[in-house]
Amino acid sequence: LTNKLLSFFPQYLEEKPNRPVQCVSGFTSAFISPFGDVYPCVPSGEAYKMGNLLESTFDEIWTSGRAREVREAVNAHECNCLLTCETTNSLKFSPSYLAERVYQRVLS
Repeated sequence: LTNKLLSFFPQYLEEKPNRPVQCVSGFTSAFISPFGDVYPCVPSGEAYKMGNLLESTFDEIWTSGRAREVREAVNAHECNCLLTCETTNSLKFSPSYLAERVYQRVLS
């Protein structure tokens, strides 16, 4: 099982991931660094920085054109993450996926 799990990671680290649910990072949550930088999620890199709280208010950052661009990039799966930080929120917005998994686990 360990080798099988480890073989799964290169797909996420080197290629665009094929996520079973849509990531909602940057829509339902934000990560604020100790330096005031606002990102859609914890593993986001500098390319996904929405703004800085030392320069703008959170509301200004959250509703900015830059934040919209970052959300579009997340929505287009341009980031390579494991979706672990937003799994719960993402599943809330993917009821058909959740229902299918429950059906497979319980009724199959």
